[in-house]
Amino acid sequence: MQKTKYKTFKKVNSDFSKLQFVVYAHSFVDGPLDYGYDGFTNLENWLEFTIKEIKKIDKYAIIKAHPNFYNPMFGNVAKNDERIFSKLKYKYENEKLNFIDYPIKNFLLLKKIPKKTIIISHHGTTLLEATAMGFKSICSKSTFWHPKFKVSNQYNSIFHYKSLLNTKWEELKLFDNERKFYDLSNQTFFNKYGIKNSLFWQKFIEKESKKKLDISFQARVGIKRHKITEHILENSKKKIFQRLSNNIEEINI
Repeated sequence: MQKTKYKTFKKVNSDFSKLQFVVYAHSFVDGPLDYGYDGFTNLENWLEFTIKEIKKIDKYAIIKAHPNFYNPMFGNVAKNDERIFSKLKYKYENEKLNFIDYPIKNFLLLKKIPKKTIIISHHGTTLLEATAMGFKSICSKSTFWHPKFKVSNQYNSIFHYKSLLNTKWEELKLFDNERKFYDLSNQTFFNKYGIKNSLFWQKFIEKESKKKLDISFQARVGIKRHKITEHILENSKKKIFQRLSNNIEEINI
């Protein structure tokens, strides 16, 4: 998202004093099954199901597009994501369901909404950001952290998800253990093995590739994960595999 051109936050139709949910859309090709199955096979189905359920209980909600929907470096992936999001906006937007269809910085939105707003994301790091600011949230058990951290209110089936969406704010938890929450946040954002940090595996694979490329981006637009090695210089493979084996991290919860 470093290349995303954020816009000024515009006034929305939703009455913030009545706002109950903020729903975060993901790229619709972002792998929802990477961390297991929770009842949804893709993120378009997950988002539409979420919108329908909120509409049924007749609550105010903001549905926020992912900033990368408007990031030109993602090419056709971003165009397709924007198209799907626009389709859902056209189908469901009303006086209680407001869609933010432009890139804004999440912190600016979280600063404006009431603390009793429930944050909904399938698996995004915005859950950790919102939790740190005191917001309760709902997400899938199929996310990058283990459910044993007991952060957010995680569902394991569509029926369970529906039940959580109908649960009162007072009955939802922020987290079970503050120490575990900050441990998870530290491992996610400040760990040397974390994304874009010094020992992140993509960094030294990119450095030794036949041409400098962003593996995470290339994987989205067509390079299969098991084909990444085809882009590494032949005389660099042994060095990369050795470095990967020396940087395997064990995490205890």
